[in-house]
Amino acid sequence: MAPDLAGIGMVTDAEWVDLNKDGRMDLVLAGEFMPIEVFLNEGGRKLVRATDRFFDRPLAGLWNRLAVYDFDGDGDEDILAGNFGLNTQLKANAKEPTTLVYKDFDKNGSVDPILNCYIQGKSYPFASREELLDQIYSLRSKFTSYESYSDAQLQNIFSKGDLKNAGELEITVLESLYFENLGNRFEPHSLPVQAQFSPGYAIALTDYNQDGNMDFILAGNQSSIRIRMGVIDANFGQLFQGDGKGHFQYVPQTRSGLRLTGDTKSLQVIRVQGMPYLLAGVNNVGVEMYRLNADEQPGNGRGEVPKK
Repeated sequence: MAPDLAGIGMVTDAEWVDLNKDGRMDLVLAGEFMPIEVFLNEGGRKLVRATDRFFDRPLAGLWNRLAVYDFDGDGDEDILAGNFGLNTQLKANAKEPTTLVYKDFDKNGSVDPILNCYIQGKSYPFASREELLDQIYSLRSKFTSYESYSDAQLQNIFSKGDLKNAGELEITVLESLYFENLGNRFEPHSLPVQAQFSPGYAIALTDYNQDGNMDFILAGNQSSIRIRMGVIDANFGQLFQGDGKGHFQYVPQTRSGLRLTGDTKSLQVIRVQGMPYLLAGVNNVGVEMYRLNADEQPGNGRGEVPKK
């Protein structure tokens, strides 16, 4: 029952959800340089792409993580989607997308990916002169100075023949989003600005304050990145309180108690002897653990690092 994955980018996460209420689980995919894709389960025999039925427009992003739950209490499951965030030099929208054009331009047997983004209404290669010339040595004779490269666009760097048959991927949205399930389609909603501070690689669902409304924890960061882009590490583990109607409010670190540092790639809530704990997998560090410390009054839960 493998789906037709033609045109799909690099998949980073997947969730099974019964979207059409037929008793069979449908597939939702997220990934880089691709929109969130939906495949409906037809009779348990095949998965048929139905993205256009659930999304008014394709929202191609650098999606990292999905979490599904009925956050607004209307009987169907909604989607939280962790994206690259808005705290970088990259900007993208439907009118001015970030694109990745790729081809073996120098015919040396390896594909040359060229990332492009808009600056003041024009699309330019994101790579610096040194980065591009290191990748495609033959361009050294064409761009002998920084001045000659300063205003170069893709069509100035390569001929029409070079660009012919080149592949192209695009990004039109970089913010992490909440997708409200309206029954027959998903409506995107922006998450609080704090959710956009860094790439969202991990999501954990938990009713931290025991008010009956699901909350979530978002973590991420990216330090394995080129110096020019800069380390993206402004997420210390963010708690967002849900109101049961699909709205979320950031809980400050001083109240949540979370202080994760580094590139958090996974989160998991577990119970040990009836007590809830949060496990965080931090790349090149290890696993950190938090215990939910509920105060006497409901609604004042906060995380604490367990004493050793």
